[in-house]
Amino acid sequence: MRKQTLVLISSIIIGIIVYAYFLISYNNITDLAIGAVIAIIISIGPYSIIKYMRLRLLNEIEKAFPNFLNDLSESIRAGMPLTGAIKLASKANYGPLSEEIKKMAIKISWGVPFIEVMNDLKNKYSDSVHLTRMIAIVTDAYRSGGKLDETLDYIAEAARSILNMERERRSAMKEQTLVIYIIFFVFIAIIIALYNIMIPITSVNTQALTGGATQPVDLMFYKVLFFAATVIQAIATGVLSGVVTDGKVTAGLRTSLILVVVALVVFAVYIFPEKIYIDLTPLTYTRYVPGQLIEVQGKATIEGKPLGGADVTVICENNKGTGKTDADGFFRVNVNAPKTKGDNTCYVEVSYDAYSAKSKFSITIV
Repeated sequence: MRKQTLVLISSIIIGIIVYAYFLISYNNITDLAIGAVIAIIISIGPYSIIKYMRLRLLNEIEKAFPNFLNDLSESIRAGMPLTGAIKLASKANYGPLSEEIKKMAIKISWGVPFIEVMNDLKNKYSDSVHLTRMIAIVTDAYRSGGKLDETLDYIAEAARSILNMERERRSAMKEQTLVIYIIFFVFIAIIIALYNIMIPITSVNTQALTGGATQPVDLMFYKVLFFAATVIQAIATGVLSGVVTDGKVTAGLRTSLILVVVALVVFAVYIFPEKIYIDLTPLTYTRYVPGQLIEVQGKATIEGKPLGGADVTVICENNKGTGKTDADGFFRVNVNAPKTKGDNTCYVEVSYDAYSAKSKFSITIV
């Protein structure tokens, strides 16, 4: 346990140092988010892996221990002393428990009392409630004397019943665990939807409460806020799933790490990339004759800020008009109306470096 605590403390310190480095040297929100995830993985990753491996080991030992008790009982019933029964059992295969039984047999051959040997085993696996209880009952039965073989059989049968009940409980909790995971992914979906709805709302400058000036809304704050909320949700979901299935907070740390990585991937794809939004000004007319000049106006923003110097292309059927946005993101492009009579759809495309966006408007040719 001391080793696990030392690993956890050391990992947290290293994680803080790593995140401090990202805070100093990050270039964009994606770097900052990646730094946060890396820091979280470093902070609780080693501990969660050690804890997960420990839980697996304990589960295998708990599963094999009743078989060991049954074998001891059969040997004692056949007339073999307890020490001899342990030496005989050390030759059998009980998985990870086999190594411990071999150590017990060696200690007994050196003259170490049986109770002391069992207490050493109990102290080594003190984080296993089932195992410590079984060992305590065995040592009490050994002290009290009587028919030890029957007592060992009873302990083994009771232990199997408890373990079976535990497995049934975990199986029954799978539905609740699934609901917990579904809630997490619904939360992410809501975050994505909320963010994408917020872009067109905040891309249009809002009127300041005082002075009459317009102020663009910086979406960086919302990216950080949403990502932090999602990471917290991921950690809480993993921890809660561990409590529901295994009754332990630490059992869910591995799931928390996986969900944090999932959150980073989702944000890297849907939220962190900067997006261009096109706000088209309504046309003066909606009905045109073939070849008539159409003046298309609008404003391009990126992450709620005016996008200056972007290329603007307006396409109406085979006719094309081009232009650029000014420093405030506004553009005005002329294009000839298409020849096809009836309702027509025209497209406006704004591109800047690796970013691009497309919008459309409808006109009627008479």
